[in-house]
Amino acid sequence: MHEYFLPFLQGYLDNALNKAAQVFYDIDGISAGEDYPARLKQALARSKCLIAIWSPLDFRSSWCQYECNVIRYREQQLQYRTLENPNGLIFPVVVHDGEYFPDYAKRTQFFDCREYARVGSGFKKTKGYAKFQTEMIDWTTKVADGLHKAPEWIADMETDVWLNNPLNQSLVIDEPIFRAPTLE
Repeated sequence: MHEYFLPFLQGYLDNALNKAAQVFYDIDGISAGEDYPARLKQALARSKCLIAIWSPLDFRSSWCQYECNVIRYREQQLQYRTLENPNGLIFPVVVHDGEYFPDYAKRTQFFDCREYARVGSGFKKTKGYAKFQTEMIDWTTKVADGLHKAPEWIADMETDVWLNNPLNQSLVIDEPIFRAPTLE
């Protein structure tokens, strides 16, 4: 999924915005030697939105929960997801059944990619590959619309209050990001 999704996201979003979109992806957006938590917090604080690829296990990851909670807190502070402003700043892509998703995730309109969550080059040879591209174009147009409606950056977004907000108080985010291989 990632091998197809990210290149299409970048290209289609650039076109929908009529400019180059700055897409941060933690796998290649954090350089060797950088402090992972600090760089991730910086990227979240400076992002207009969160494009999250959701599966049940993502909601068991403290880091994935943290990312969502930072943006959810921003939505609360800026009066998003209200009757007056039902827009959100999280644009989820669902790659698995949402039965075990938290309630807020179940209420959030998502891009359903369950039938496209395949690994390997065989996906390129299916009819679904063309359908996936068509749906990506439609979805990135909606994301671009959401980005146009997103708030301008304010300094509060980089404060400890916004980054370590009440939504994150119960999370333990000191779990290792990468686990070194062992000989066991």
